Amino acid sequence: MKLLLIRHGQSEANINRLVTGNDDTPLTASGIAQAEQLRDSIQNLISQFDDSIAFYASPANRALETSRLAGVPSERLKIDHRLKETDAGAVKTMSLDKFNRLYPEFFGNFKITSKYPEGESHVEMIQRSIAFLSDIIHTNYAYQVVFAHNGSINSILHKCDNVAFEKFPHFKVGHCQIISRDVQPNIFDR
Repeated sequence: MKLLLIRHGQSEANINRLVTGNDDTPLTASGIAQAEQLRDSIQNLISQFDDSIAFYASPANRALETSRLAGVPSERLKIDHRLKETDAGAVKTMSLDKFNRLYPEFFGNFKITSKYPEGESHVEMIQRSIAFLSDIIHTNYAYQVVFAHNGSINSILHKCDNVAFEKFPHFKVGHCQIISRDVQPNIFDR
């Protein structure tokens, strides 16, 4: 199976340097342009492999809007909550600077098991992202195209590339960057 991972376009939460932002955080003008630049690649993929492609997205507005602007037909898009970014709970709309002042140990002594206040840990987000991967790997689609977030994409890449989760987040994932992996069903045997 060919897995194509696409991070949403730049969002208002990104430029305002918020911890994660809300699900309804909109794309910026730059994020809209980034998503529109994906259109030719998505249309070429559809024209070549039509029925062999599955499209998935996080339910967050920034991921859904990116998929729409990239030309994914809405009737083909499967929304999966497991692709959401880490739930930062009470601090999701707080600036990173303020968060780091209030919780210096969170990133200063980063552990993937640390939970955001009233939110989840990165381990919990990793587990749901990997459960998603486990489910789609057993489908009959040759191409799986996923519109998601830095955290969920990093989780999937850690599993695909066999990188220890203690190094999370290991991968630099740009906005609207298409990351491709050939994934074999035996990925969960290692």
